Amino acid sequence: MELIKQLKEAESQAKAMVEKAKAEAAKRIELARRNADQEMTAAQAERRKAIDLAVAEAAERAKAQIDALRADAAKEKGDLNAKVAGRTDKCIQQVLGFLEQI
Repeated sequence: MELIKQLKEAESQAKAMVEKAKAEAAKRIELARRNADQEMTAAQAERRKAIDLAVAEAAERAKAQIDALRADAAKEKGDLNAKVAGRTDKCIQQVLGFLEQI
């Protein structure tokens, strides 16, 4: 009879240990999930920050290129206007000369 009592007590202790282990495992799983969620949120924030920085840098480079192209275009336009100005006067004189002959 004493043996049966010891067996029941051992079984009860074993069940209590299993329940305690299950509870501890559930706590650890929940903690791991929370940590993973926090790490994911932090990684997403870092990713967004890196993307924003890359976009800002690309915008700055594009603006610099646009400014350089505008400056080149203005210089080229000025050069062409200077080149054409001399030819325009010559052409006007030729047309006036032709008209005077008529």
